[in-house]
Amino acid sequence: MTDGRRLAVSGSLLHDRRVDITVPDCGGNPVIEAAFRRHLQGQAGVFIHHDRPEDADALARRIGDVTTVLQFFSARPLSAGVLEASSAKRIIVAGPIGASVDLEAARRRNMAVYETPGLASASVAEYTIALALALGRRMTDGCLELRSGRWHATFGRGLFGKTVGIVGLGRVGGRVADLCKAFSARVLAWSPSLTDVRAAELGVRRTELDELAAGSDVISLHMRLSPTTKGLFDARLIDLMRPTAFLINTARAGLVDGEALRQALSARRIAGAALDVFDDEPIGPGSPWLQTDNVLLSPHMAWMSEEALEAFVGAAVDFAIRGDESRVRRVV
Repeated sequence: MTDGRRLAVSGSLLHDRRVDITVPDCGGNPVIEAAFRRHLQGQAGVFIHHDRPEDADALARRIGDVTTVLQFFSARPLSAGVLEASSAKRIIVAGPIGASVDLEAARRRNMAVYETPGLASASVAEYTIALALALGRRMTDGCLELRSGRWHATFGRGLFGKTVGIVGLGRVGGRVADLCKAFSARVLAWSPSLTDVRAAELGVRRTELDELAAGSDVISLHMRLSPTTKGLFDARLIDLMRPTAFLINTARAGLVDGEALRQALSARRIAGAALDVFDDEPIGPGSPWLQTDNVLLSPHMAWMSEEALEAFVGAAVDFAIRGDESRVRRVV
């Protein structure tokens, strides 16, 4: 491109003083790259890298001395070493910040850090309901049987009129509760800060966690991971679940005692589970989850809708270019 409009993918342009904004890692994903290009089209002083850097040193070189780093939340993390080598003034994460930036290092370097949180809540909620239906109606079983040449239809259980327990009634949990109304489901909810007023607004019943675990046909987790929520759903709570119940986790793997869940699944003490998040991602071929037959696994894709991607990138770029703060939150 000419006239200073830099949207190159690779090269030595980072040393061009006109480069003011860089996207250092699109992970080799053409859909993510296309979203950034769409929103940054025509903007001068921009450099977009389509591929994932080999290591932290390569990532640091990509950032160099630009003013603004647009960091996609699932990109290679901006570690302390990367930030120490940079003179960037601000980092804008497209998506929830998670572990994508070393916040203490950013604070030491006086770098402002922003995120665009909550914009995938509808996508995650829809995916949660899809998992509940897939588990209950045994949809994947039927598909795999048919692909293997066997016509073997199987009876399943519906969601209509069932009891759904939601752990964490924030943006995602609230949307899940709202979607459950379409199935005339009774919703029980728990979170540390949940009030009767908030529960009434969403038409759910606030309960203690033990009652939720024991009384739900489907349990879905929507909490942030913190020292107080790590291992929240432990062996004791899993043992309280009904033998016909399902557990769904699209939030964070650390919320659940994984070994206790695997034992309960293997012993058929609960009917099944659906997991979209794992302690180590991606999981390897030796993962014990791959040997557990009554669990539905997906590769951390609950958020992955075109609409959520557009919202993440659009909010980050609108703030970077136009100063629109309506969809961003400052973290540092």
